[in-house]
Amino acid sequence: MARSFYELVDININHKKCELIVINPSLPRPFLSVSLGTHEQDTIHPIQTEARYLGVWISPKNTRSLTKQCLRRTRNEFLHTIRHKKLSIAHVVYLINKVLYPKLIYLSQLTTFTKPEWDAIERPILALVKHTIGVQRSCPTSALYHEGIVGLYCLWMVVSTAGIMNLCTVLNDHNDATFTTLLRLRQAQLLMKLPDCCFSVHLCFRSLYMAASRSNLALFHLLLASDLHVNIKLDQIDRLSFSIKNIEFPLLDIWSKSYNAASITRINNKHSQFPLVDLSQLIAGDRSSLMIWKQYRTLAGLSRKGPKAKWFTQLERSVLESSDSRYLLPEYRSTQSTFYITRFLTPPSQDGHQKEWVAVQLDTAWLIGRITNKCFNGCKGLYAIDLYRAVYDNHSCNCSFVNDKDTHTIVRSKNSLIMFQLNVTFSNVQETPYWIIHSPL
Repeated sequence: MARSFYELVDININHKKCELIVINPSLPRPFLSVSLGTHEQDTIHPIQTEARYLGVWISPKNTRSLTKQCLRRTRNEFLHTIRHKKLSIAHVVYLINKVLYPKLIYLSQLTTFTKPEWDAIERPILALVKHTIGVQRSCPTSALYHEGIVGLYCLWMVVSTAGIMNLCTVLNDHNDATFTTLLRLRQAQLLMKLPDCCFSVHLCFRSLYMAASRSNLALFHLLLASDLHVNIKLDQIDRLSFSIKNIEFPLLDIWSKSYNAASITRINNKHSQFPLVDLSQLIAGDRSSLMIWKQYRTLAGLSRKGPKAKWFTQLERSVLESSDSRYLLPEYRSTQSTFYITRFLTPPSQDGHQKEWVAVQLDTAWLIGRITNKCFNGCKGLYAIDLYRAVYDNHSCNCSFVNDKDTHTIVRSKNSLIMFQLNVTFSNVQETPYWIIHSPL
């Protein structure tokens, strides 16, 4: 893309003054090379130390520790600059509140730090202010925060306010940042095994939030807002989209008896395509036995090789009748209806090979039909439809079973039909073929 731009505007680049950033290269090291402009290929060498690009620090090491080092370095440089200046206390407080603190907030806006960590960063700043006004180090810090005495901002409150306000701003927008933030919150909810919306922070789950928020910035600020008695809520529609329905045996209730919060968030491999929330997800088709470890690995899209995980062994001890049986304890046997994984028919095709399913009203009754033939005589369209008279409604799974043999054909004008696409699958119920209509009339 860059080379096309350079050719478009007819310019050359100086490769010696260019910097290249490569994130997670997938090629072997001998093939890591790039050609900048007309220059021959340059080999890409991974950096071993941090690099600054457009004010952003990039490092192959731990970003959290690197950010903390940058905060300390910025603080020390600022304090060294004003320490030996003849400044009034009002001037010093103004520079700290309006210059130093915004810079620290900018550097830490993508990293989570706890209150003790921010207190450690703030401690030399408080010592300088106390030295400037000529009081002892044992002077209460609250006197410095009082706007009628010194008026110094509390660094922890400044950082917390900025993070919460940024979260509210992002959630109320309608852009890519809003979408990714909501995805991160959904990911955190699955990580914590919570069936209800994660925006409602309950005291009994606070340890779970703390464990999951270490690597989730949005959840960290959501928990911080709850601690400061700031409630961030979704509207009813968005709240329902965060709730997981039909939870019968929450796994969180089972694992809370054996694991702490940090261990619960680590259960279920991060590469798994099958996040676990309910025990019913691990119950076999007979609704009374637990699936084996290899079956779960297959559902999760993981390799079937390797030993059984400790969390799965502990789960077996908690829910099975005995160690040599796969049958669940009576209180864990599911009573929900079995939902089969089926493949829906393709939508109607433009070439006419795939016909529509229709709902037809005859007298006062609604019948389900399948178009078998279309013919056009002049400007009038006639449809031949196979109507299915034997329809059995199943309200528990919101579908209808249609016997494929009990049919009669009618011919109706196109204008007299009410037509819409239905999700239909074919199944065998007690060795009898049936069409299953999943969309209600």
